[in-house]
Amino acid sequence: MKESFAYFSPYENMKLLNLDTIRPFNVQLVGRSYCDGSYYIYRPDSPIWILEYITKGKGYLEEDGKKFTAEKGDIYILHKNSTHIYRSDADDPWIKTFVCIYGEVADKLFESYNLKMVNLVKAIYAEDLFSELYSSVESAETVSEMEDRCLMCLVKIMQRISRFIPVSAKNKTPARMLKNAIDNIADFSLDGSSFREIIRRTGYTESYIIREFKSEYGITPYRYLTESKIRVASNMLKSSVVSVQEISEKLGFCDSQHFSCVFKKTTGYSPLHYRRLFSGSGNGNISN
Repeated sequence: MKESFAYFSPYENMKLLNLDTIRPFNVQLVGRSYCDGSYYIYRPDSPIWILEYITKGKGYLEEDGKKFTAEKGDIYILHKNSTHIYRSDADDPWIKTFVCIYGEVADKLFESYNLKMVNLVKAIYAEDLFSELYSSVESAETVSEMEDRCLMCLVKIMQRISRFIPVSAKNKTPARMLKNAIDNIADFSLDGSSFREIIRRTGYTESYIIREFKSEYGITPYRYLTESKIRVASNMLKSSVVSVQEISEKLGFCDSQHFSCVFKKTTGYSPLHYRRLFSGSGNGNISN
């Protein structure tokens, strides 16, 4: 395996960079990889963004537990603050052009083009733009000139990517996937409605999707799930004569005592007190 670099940052460990070193836009690497069966990269909790175009071959990637395959004509994006694992296929190895960037402007670029949750763009012609990126960076005489040229090329690349992928794909964030999964639960007592099973079905690791959910909605997904259950419980208490025990079972609580504690902590009322106040019966004779 060999690599050719149009630019190689002098900073070996990006995580050791301080605020005085990091500018709004920074380039770590621009280059080409001519892979073989030994090509394997593991980058835990990466501080950089990676954008790569495949001109030949195929390979396999994983980001925070989400797996995908990238082959000739594809672009893949690996995101800052995630764990990257990728390798080339042994029989059909990659040839690819890549750029690694970091800084506030880099963050804003991916955010502005709605690419923060996009990992793979299939069959998009972008070899011309990535060749322009490589040659323009390689011919720069100073770091400042290199960064200016790289930034201009990246904007053109992202413009093309953004026009190519559907809006639905750009907006299908892991947090929204999890929220929809919770919102669409019809019966919390059924198998598969546990917190971990719901997360497992999204295809993301628990730590990653919890972080993304809290960032997007301001609460943890477990708290959102609990509040969803309590909303259902409130409606059942107001509009039915179903017992507290049955409601507890329906919502997947371990027992009615646990349900009552959670309900009171959330609403300020015990289930029976809530029913007496809001059901309109007012007789207080409904058993638990």
